[in-house]
Amino acid sequence: MGMAAGYEVIAMDAFADVDTREYAQPVLHVKLRDLEQSPEFVQNNGNFDTADFLRQLKSIQLSDCIGLLYGSGFEGNVELLLEIAKLVPVIGNLPQTVANIKKPIDFFAVLDSLQIDYPEVCFNALANPKGWLIKHAGGSGGMHIQKAGADALLGVGDYFQREITIYKKNDDINNKNVKTVTPFSLLFLADGINVQGIGYNQQLIAPITAQPYRYGGIISNFSINDSTKTLMVSAAKKITVHYALRGLNSLDALVINGGLNEQVMILEINPRLSASLALYQFEQENLLTSHIQSCQSGGLGINNIELIKFESIKLTKNKESIANAVFYAPYDINIKMEEVWPDWTADIPQPNTYVKKDEPVCTVMAAGHTVKLAHRQLCKRLDRMRTMLKFVSAVDGYSEY
Repeated sequence: MGMAAGYEVIAMDAFADVDTREYAQPVLHVKLRDLEQSPEFVQNNGNFDTADFLRQLKSIQLSDCIGLLYGSGFEGNVELLLEIAKLVPVIGNLPQTVANIKKPIDFFAVLDSLQIDYPEVCFNALANPKGWLIKHAGGSGGMHIQKAGADALLGVGDYFQREITIYKKNDDINNKNVKTVTPFSLLFLADGINVQGIGYNQQLIAPITAQPYRYGGIISNFSINDSTKTLMVSAAKKITVHYALRGLNSLDALVINGGLNEQVMILEINPRLSASLALYQFEQENLLTSHIQSCQSGGLGINNIELIKFESIKLTKNKESIANAVFYAPYDINIKMEEVWPDWTADIPQPNTYVKKDEPVCTVMAAGHTVKLAHRQLCKRLDRMRTMLKFVSAVDGYSEY
């Protein structure tokens, strides 16, 4: 996340990587919550250490700042966002809006009232938890999602959600009833009443045993049929009106394909800047500027852009698919001074950074004329990263779901 101060940017980031240091000045390296002190948070879930964050924020000259832009890291610690709002304007959805959306029992009740489909949820103990997942309110990156075991118990902020059975396309090639289930998202701009769809994105997971739904990456220009696009935009608009959403948001869903029909189930909404923002660059407008204008002016903040109904805003190049993936360390590693990073990497760690097993090393980028081709190039580059950093052991593959 960053702070806009005129044309200058001050960054507060948990990784303080090379890219961020080139973009912003200064860069404040903030801590994440200590697991031992906050055991209810699975692998931190990206939650910032409140005391450290506020201490560093107060060390900045805030009088000239137009506001603070925020991304992930606050869903499970809305109290921090509330404290920030006392010091500097928050550019995005109001802290209380984020808090309301991240109350599962209320959020799914809202979806019921708006007649929006979602996988079944339960907030009480289950007699038979087989086929259910346990999710944590405010969790991010899929790290908080676990398969419910026989003795599954809900902790504070946890809830059960029915796991939608996943079929691979080649599981039963002769069975015409075999379905595919793909996670995807809609990036959209909101002004409290209206919405503008920016792009549909296929989501990838990078599963490990302890985290079967760990976030892997995202690919732009995911192909879905027109009725599904209409349904997604309609759902985004209904949720926007109910919560008075502003700026850029993303709506996560599952699309279930079987024959000629597509079924869509909403999973959650991320009421903040998301990773999919990096997938879209435009001819006449900076999307981040549109986000700021939508939050501050009350309108959608889109000026002089050719809009394509229910699809992406006109891209700078062709409508190729852009892909980003997180490269996770397959074991503990020290990043050396002499590492030469390819131009298709981003979020590059500082020299002499120690990265623990299964923690993010960097972001790998790829592109292709279709989602499938972009995904194929992405996987090749992930393999090249393992070779470049001299990893011997293989990591779990990046899956379309």
